Amino acid sequence: MRTFLRCSLTGLALLATLARVQAFQAAVPAAPPGAPVIFSISPAQAEAGGTIIISGRNLHDTTTVWLGGTLLESHLPEPTHLVAYVPQETPPGHYSLTVRNQANGRSYALQVLPLRPVATSLEPDHIFACITAGQAEIILRGSHFTPASQVLLDGAIIRSRYLTAETLIFNAPSTLAGGMHQVAVLTGDSRSTPLALAVITTPEIRSITIGEDLVNSYQLLITGTNFSPQSSILIDGTPLTTTGLSPKDRLIFQDCGHLIYLRQPTTSSPRLLRLQLINPNGEFSAPYEIAAP
Repeated sequence: MRTFLRCSLTGLALLATLARVQAFQAAVPAAPPGAPVIFSISPAQAEAGGTIIISGRNLHDTTTVWLGGTLLESHLPEPTHLVAYVPQETPPGHYSLTVRNQANGRSYALQVLPLRPVATSLEPDHIFACITAGQAEIILRGSHFTPASQVLLDGAIIRSRYLTAETLIFNAPSTLAGGMHQVAVLTGDSRSTPLALAVITTPEIRSITIGEDLVNSYQLLITGTNFSPQSSILIDGTPLTTTGLSPKDRLIFQDCGHLIYLRQPTTSSPRLLRLQLINPNGEFSAPYEIAAP
């Protein structure tokens, strides 16, 4: 009986000691985790609003990521990968990226780049070679534009105007050759994917009206676009210089949008005339019909 009582008392004493040890351990705070061990940070150059993936070990849900003095939003999708987000408003520049487990951290260099500009459309996306001041204004729409953004035309910077983060305006040069051209936006070292701008050189007759009556001749006033000083005219499929037409008939160039056809008719009775222009490069306008003598 005495042996049983001694064993019971000894067991109770052990239980009490164990309880005191557990209470002491609970009262002592856990040692802070050591510094993270980083294997890689991708990318080394991030854009504002972009994502950074940190690979390593000793990463936890409580691990924090700092960009300079700014705490970044982050999460731990798996024990070896931590994802952090660069705020949209972060200015471009060189920063210290610090990964911390409480007081223990490691810092790395990170460059924040300007947001890559995105060009989505040109309004209009085609223009005529006949350009006068103010007629070739083009609106470039997209996103991530800044006041420092520049417009590239065939790789060369041209003058442009910043309106908003989604809109730039520029004027196409009057010397721009016919054909397809590339338009892109440059911000810092980042450029957008280029858009196509078509310059059309084909002549186009938009209207013909009867002008001044000069007794033996009269004027046909031709308006349109892409006219040339060397443009020639077909009347019912016959060139103006062909024998059989009046030698006094002639085509007078005013500018790339206006011509005067000085015509000396053989009769005063009106008939249906079919006129067509030809440029020196061989391009034809669509035929235009008018009832005139």
